[in-house]
Amino acid sequence: MQFNSDILKVLIPAFFTLFGIFIGSILSYRNSFKLFKNQKKYDNRRITYSRLLAYKYIWIQSIIFHLGTRFQAEYFYAKFNLLSDEKDLEQSNKEFDRAANLMRDTSIYQKEIFETIGLIQTCYIINSELELAITELFGAGTIHIQPFPTTLKNIKELNQYNNENNIKIPKMAEDKYLVKVDKLLRLLKAQLDSEK
Repeated sequence: MQFNSDILKVLIPAFFTLFGIFIGSILSYRNSFKLFKNQKKYDNRRITYSRLLAYKYIWIQSIIFHLGTRFQAEYFYAKFNLLSDEKDLEQSNKEFDRAANLMRDTSIYQKEIFETIGLIQTCYIINSELELAITELFGAGTIHIQPFPTTLKNIKELNQYNNENNIKIPKMAEDKYLVKVDKLLRLLKAQLDSEK
């Protein structure tokens, strides 16, 4: 049986057409999947940047409130030790309880910050500068409020010590945490802007 040349004229272009459609669909799928992955990565970067930005001030503010409350608890306890007034001891205990509740809130915000940093580590290109900023934030540690010195002799010295040191709390929190978060945000923003 011989093939008719007319049939070959029809079958060969049809075969190449089907082959072209098959190759085109594979390439189209591959390119669309690559585009989807890139878009998802960009979206994740944008979301993690936004989350870190959203929690930045809430976290720092909760730390400042917690430390301020803890400092006031120490103030009332020192005042109780100085004047032996039971009301000061009660107020000290109330402030310690408030500080414990605020610590819970601070821990929740800190957990969110650190989870966001974990996401950052998976979706950003981690260069040495970004790695250093992340390490500095993870290693920031905590700020400890020390008991008031027992060398304070009267209420005037106690109040003066309280006033001088109470105003240092926001600055300590900003230096220890806010500066590091801002540094990390600047580096993340630079990577986001480079992708636009």
